[in-house]
Amino acid sequence: MGLPKDKIAFASDCMGNLFVFDSAALSQSSKVWFFDHDAGETELVAPSFTSWIQQYLDLEFIPLDD
Repeated sequence: MGLPKDKIAFASDCMGNLFVFDSAALSQSSKVWFFDHDAGETELVAPSFTSWIQQYLDLEFIPLDD
């Protein structure tokens, strides 16, 4: 898949890309990176796991029409 050896995957998106931690910098507030398996690139998406997960908790509820 091409995931860099210094990254540890903990979640994926619906396209098979991975959310990862940097194994060299693991701590309680470890930065979260996004690994795009098609491009083979890693991008910082959140300064900590807490801020990353909070993005999903803060989503506005939109009811579906019947």
